[in-house]
Amino acid sequence: MEESDMKIILASKSPRRKELLSQVGYTYECVVSEKEENTDAVQPSDVVKELSQQKAEDVCAKIEKEGQMEEDCLVIGADTIVAKDSEIFGKPKDTEDAKRMLSALQGREHSVWTGVTLIYLRDGKKKKKVFAEETKVHMYSMSEQEIEEYIRTKEPEDKAGAYAIQGYAAKFIKKIDGDYNNVVGLPVARIYQELKKLTKEDSAVLQVQQTEDLMPDVKWYDKAVFYHIYPLGLCGCAHENTGVPEEHFDKLNEWAAHAGNIGCTAIYIGPLFESVGHGYETTDYKMVDRRLGTNDDFKKFVENCHNNGIKVVVDGVFNHTGREFFAFKDLKENRENSGYKDWYCNVNFGGNNEYNDGFSYENWGGYNLLAKLNVWNPEVKNYLFDVVRFWISEFDIDGIRLDAADVLDMGFMSELRQVTMQAKDEFWLMGEVIHGDYSRWANSDRLNSVTNYELHKGLYSGHNDHNYFEIAHTINRLNQLAQGIKLYTFTDNHDVARIHSKLNNKEHIYDVTMLLYTVPGIPSIYYGSEFAIDGNKENGSDWNLRPCLELDDFDEDTELLNLIRRLGILKKEYRELTEGAYEQMMLTNRQFAFARKCQDSAVITALNNDEQPAFFELPLMYSNASVQILAGPEEGAQVKVQDGKIKIQLPADRGVILHVKS
Repeated sequence: MEESDMKIILASKSPRRKELLSQVGYTYECVVSEKEENTDAVQPSDVVKELSQQKAEDVCAKIEKEGQMEEDCLVIGADTIVAKDSEIFGKPKDTEDAKRMLSALQGREHSVWTGVTLIYLRDGKKKKKVFAEETKVHMYSMSEQEIEEYIRTKEPEDKAGAYAIQGYAAKFIKKIDGDYNNVVGLPVARIYQELKKLTKEDSAVLQVQQTEDLMPDVKWYDKAVFYHIYPLGLCGCAHENTGVPEEHFDKLNEWAAHAGNIGCTAIYIGPLFESVGHGYETTDYKMVDRRLGTNDDFKKFVENCHNNGIKVVVDGVFNHTGREFFAFKDLKENRENSGYKDWYCNVNFGGNNEYNDGFSYENWGGYNLLAKLNVWNPEVKNYLFDVVRFWISEFDIDGIRLDAADVLDMGFMSELRQVTMQAKDEFWLMGEVIHGDYSRWANSDRLNSVTNYELHKGLYSGHNDHNYFEIAHTINRLNQLAQGIKLYTFTDNHDVARIHSKLNNKEHIYDVTMLLYTVPGIPSIYYGSEFAIDGNKENGSDWNLRPCLELDDFDEDTELLNLIRRLGILKKEYRELTEGAYEQMMLTNRQFAFARKCQDSAVITALNNDEQPAFFELPLMYSNASVQILAGPEEGAQVKVQDGKIKIQLPADRGVILHVKS
């Protein structure tokens, strides 16, 4: 099927409707109707049809006035309500209204109606189709407590009928009769069928390109290059919080500019919020650590990053708190009478600990400094979800890296995904996961990505052992497990030794860096490693991995830094490095070549970890293809096309990146 050139406009800001359109592979723009919804209709089907028509016509008029209406254009307007008997339920006005709706619907059958208006412009003619789709929903009985607990999730706030079938409310749905997507907010299958009729089976309408080089709805994080900052270390803050305010955001802004200059498009900065020491024993989730600056300073930092095209991701330390967190302090003071005794896991008032609290509790990693939160407790969940909403509304952050995600409750992460989807478009959730099947955490229901520790290990050990088989096997295994999920790929971070310290042959850092940017995944540079600094743990302490650095102390014109700059440009300009399918082309212990392949082009990475020059002979892949060197050593690399093959000569310990186009 041919790809449609038709412009699709969704007259809605609903994240559910946007996700449904993206799910079936359609590219669209959102233009929100500002028309006040008003109808005299009584029947549910008539109500939703009339309201959807008002939205579509308002948006249509708006884009026509602005001269944005193209000759081949589709506007989609939609409205959803819930109806039981003769009563219509829209979005609840407040908590009491949500409780009223859920009380009326629980244990009974009701109908979900979605009205859709399609306005189609082609060849100067405007056609319109208005229809309503009904799905019957059978709900289990809900106790008053269950209703109240569900309302506290805040999910009902912007949902017709005060529930979301794709969210927490799924456990209360007995069965449905009809289209599930209609209940979510958009009957995409019916839209497709109606549009075919509207356009008289025009094959160019709403068809999805069925080729390997089409990626539906590539998000900012799919093509991002991250710069990782541990701010307490970079700024040289005291290891213990004495309560004395400091100001370091001028320095952090300087490093953010540096990150942009070397091609990074996102910054992961954390831990950031008030704590007593290393940052992961949080005492106040809504206050930037006073050793760094103020909330207003961070707000301006994010704004500055956004103005320079850089997204900002922070640490979400939700598995545990510090002992000075308000809930834990109350627990220490009031013990059995504390209203927060159920906020923590396995509190035992018959036990004790090294702090002589007179009770014991579950912790993280054996450290009682880090008291494990009971995220199964609805009060705790709602508190943390409010924290996330605060971060988004107050600071406009773009994502969260979940600390210790491998021991966080899966249900909590699923619920958090729903909260963030509703709070901000394309919000990114990434989890710290060390071992295991990454797809358990990174999937459509939970997190967008996880830390790729498996490849991190392969990147240095595969070079130290002259064993590219290890790296190739890891990439192949992860591609099978990840199932299209882009993993967060790194050579080092604030918890592990610097890559330059781990490599036996320091010259291998160039091959490692090329791999970081060209294998499937989301590459991340840890601050200072672009300058090839060393760093190992000392006496069990991580602070040596988190040094205070000054940009003026480093040479900005080195082979490694220039390579990183070049790779940042390639990641941005060549879609193959984001969308291309991975294909292994050559593999020995000391030589490795692979392609990131689209339909008519590919980016090839060829690497040599031997102390001697190496020769590669690779298939040309496309007939009459042209080959261009994108990155490689300044001297010693030779590339030519001969006899239908790409012939490459590489110097010792260096690689080359090529672009092949038919």
